[in-house]
Amino acid sequence: MDKIEELLNAKKNDRATPLQLRALTDKSYKNKTMHSQNNDEINFELATYGDAILKCILCKIYFEREDEDNFGFKGKLTEWKKQYESDEVLVRVVAKHYNLLNFLRYDEKGNEKPEEQKPQDYDHKGQNDKDRHKYIATAMEACIAAVYIENGENEVIDIVKQWIQWIDESKS
Repeated sequence: MDKIEELLNAKKNDRATPLQLRALTDKSYKNKTMHSQNNDEINFELATYGDAILKCILCKIYFEREDEDNFGFKGKLTEWKKQYESDEVLVRVVAKHYNLLNFLRYDEKGNEKPEEQKPQDYDHKGQNDKDRHKYIATAMEACIAAVYIENGENEVIDIVKQWIQWIDESKS
């Protein structure tokens, strides 16, 4: 069980830390259920941090490769990194693996979102697919930040290496 799974289990068992809850709280949930105007309760800024951490960890993994081939992308770090950091892959592979929608705190009725933007599943494609995936991907990035803050870089490196394997397996 990795630290993301531990975070999700803590939420499921009402043992999540405030940081872990924040990682799983979309702004739509705040708009519907929280009376505070404090953005410290939602995951948006935490996700920005998590996105930066994910990019940094991917770069570190790329440069620490033992072989000279660098995953078949020698000299193409940006191209290699893109396949593991897009919102689409974070949702369709990573969040789906963790079954993140069962843990994410958001306005489930979607009262403030057009029908096309309500996150019903991980694979749905629609006109505004990017919008639909954005807050699932945001939560995934916020979870990375929470794990990094609470457990350090090595835990995140292990998680991201596992994600790379899942993403590569999903291509075949």
